[in-house]
Amino acid sequence: MSRMVIRERLQGEMIAVIRSDETDFAVELCRTILGTGWRTIEVTFTIPHATRVISLIKETVPTAVIGAGTVLSVKQADEAIRAGADFLVTPCLIDGVGEFCREKGIFSVLGAMTPTEAYQAFLAGSDAVKLFPSDQLGPKFMRALLQPFPHIAFIPTGGIDPTNVKKWMDLGAFAVGIGSYLTQGIQRSHLNEVESRCNLIVQSLKGN
Repeated sequence: MSRMVIRERLQGEMIAVIRSDETDFAVELCRTILGTGWRTIEVTFTIPHATRVISLIKETVPTAVIGAGTVLSVKQADEAIRAGADFLVTPCLIDGVGEFCREKGIFSVLGAMTPTEAYQAFLAGSDAVKLFPSDQLGPKFMRALLQPFPHIAFIPTGGIDPTNVKKWMDLGAFAVGIGSYLTQGIQRSHLNEVESRCNLIVQSLKGN
């Protein structure tokens, strides 16, 4: 998918950020979340054999938008693209990743925490900026950033849950990344809890 298509697919989305110490369990988490109707997954490079997870999910759920997260080098960016990733996410500014993604036609989301970093990410070719860790900043901080930078699409990530997801979106988030709330403490024996958490996020966005 082109960068423009991915931009359209990501806008307003809840991006499930997946971390796990086990490759196979990461695949199960992805499939469970996508099975609830969520359409976007970020598979982090902290997962063993993360590119295998990306490939498997792309093969089994081709309509989903699958990103690679915690990308820390151009080498990892290249590996993720070869595995079929639709977009790439870094936790901070990583030299060369934005430019590399532009050359490859891949949507990139570089991480930033300060106004300076956000603008540097934009200049480095980032299509959107991951505001991280967003729980240390708050929705009003993002809203303030949008005043001088209305052209930057912010994706807050970190600490987002049913109590605050609607506020982030209402104050101008392009999309939100949701990780620990969805998967923390989850084991194979109660994957249904992941489904419940996904549904609670959706209900919260609707104001229920």
